[in-house]
Amino acid sequence: MAFSTKINLTSDKVYQSDNENLILSGNTVIATNGDLRYQTSPTITGATQIPDKSYVDEAVGEAVSGGTIYDLLSPAAVAVGGITIGTVLTGKTSNEILQDMLFPELCGTLTAPSMTSLVLAPSTSPLEIGTVISSLSVTANFSRGSINPQYCSASPDRSGAANCYCFCGAQIDGLYACTANSAVKTVTGYTVVAGTANCWGSRTCYDAGQPAKSNKDVQFAAGLSAGIVAMCSNSISGILPYFYGVSDTAPTPGSALIATGTKVVATSTGQININFGTNTGKYLWFATPNASTTKLGWYEGPTNKGNIGSGSDLFNAPATPSVNSPSGCWTAEVYKVYSSNYATNTSGTVYCMTNTTQQ
Repeated sequence: MAFSTKINLTSDKVYQSDNENLILSGNTVIATNGDLRYQTSPTITGATQIPDKSYVDEAVGEAVSGGTIYDLLSPAAVAVGGITIGTVLTGKTSNEILQDMLFPELCGTLTAPSMTSLVLAPSTSPLEIGTVISSLSVTANFSRGSINPQYCSASPDRSGAANCYCFCGAQIDGLYACTANSAVKTVTGYTVVAGTANCWGSRTCYDAGQPAKSNKDVQFAAGLSAGIVAMCSNSISGILPYFYGVSDTAPTPGSALIATGTKVVATSTGQININFGTNTGKYLWFATPNASTTKLGWYEGPTNKGNIGSGSDLFNAPATPSVNSPSGCWTAEVYKVYSSNYATNTSGTVYCMTNTTQQ
């Protein structure tokens, strides 16, 4: 009768003392429904030691992610991608060198916060001195600046939000709380004065901003401290208009003549261009504020031109009466009134110049 000499390997029947070796000279086959495992994952120290799978996976992962350590010539002698000349390569892994080469550190461009504009509406300028503006809106526009590109920065804005606007100018001078990027104040019943004294401005106070970070999440600029931007302003120019017209008889300088003419709200300091219209046998005249440069010549075409200033010229030297505004905007302003010495015909633009016409 046959009998089995195989040992049934169980913990109850087989025991191996600590530090004792078990030598297997043949092949040990593990059945498909069994496995050979460590009780806990060991640290592999021997060259022929059977490794644990988790140990192998971890070791391979570290090797793949880190790469081999570079120990050749250093520093870099040429610039390649993000590696600049002089970069120390020794001690870095191959993957670190590739990353530095192909993925250099990039920092966004910093733009400081500022006032972008101060808009007046209606924006017509110049306006006649004495004009009453029933409603004028003054809009201050603020930019928080930028970190561009944003990369890893918490915010694309250089500063924090606005917290107040400081306006200056007629009727709106003062500090106003506002967290928006623009603020609007309204001026009512404003009367235009001479020059650029019709002026308004604004500054914006802002909260602290976030630090600026590169594409590698490295801070390259501290967050902007809370502060206030420089003033932005805008104005309406207040001027006296000039007038022109025609007359059937020799013009008499004064308020009555001004009232019959065409008003032009524009500067008359330099050359002015006047179209008197197609007229036959009419006297011509034009009037400018006394502060405007005296006109010394006129020109309509190569064969129709002349000087201004004598009784034989088309226009005599100007009279200087004190006149009132036809629309009641101002009173007692001295004007230079240029009248023609004789009736004439015009068909195009007459250029009234501050220099004499070359004959």
